[in-house]
Amino acid sequence: MSKITSILLPLIGLAAVLIAILAYILSSYDNQDYKRLLIKAVDNFSTYKLDINGKFELQPSLIPILSASAIKLQSKVDASYIHIDNFRIQLTLAALLDNTLLINDLQVENLRAVI
Repeated sequence: MSKITSILLPLIGLAAVLIAILAYILSSYDNQDYKRLLIKAVDNFSTYKLDINGKFELQPSLIPILSASAIKLQSKVDASYIHIDNFRIQLTLAALLDNTLLINDLQVENLRAVI
C-alpha cells in the first residue's frame, strides 16, 4: 500500500464513525427534547421566557418544518408578551449550515401582542 492510501483509509474510517455517532445522537432526540432545548435557549440567551403548552413537532429533513401551538413569549423585564395559537416554519437546511436563515414558508395564526 502506498503512503497516501495508508493515511486516507483511517481518515475515511474515522469520518464514517463520526457521522454514524452524529446520526445516532440526532435520531435519539425526540420532539420533546427539541422543545426543551428551544425553551432553554430562549431563556438563557434573551430577556424573554418561552412557554409552549401545545403540540411541538420538528420534522427533520433537508427542508425541516417546525410547528408549535399555544406559544407565549413573555418579557422578563416588563409585562409585555406575545401569544400565538399556531406557528409553522419551513427552512432550508443548506442555508442554515452557511449561517443564513432562509425561510421557505411561515404561517402564524391568531397572534396577540401586549406591548
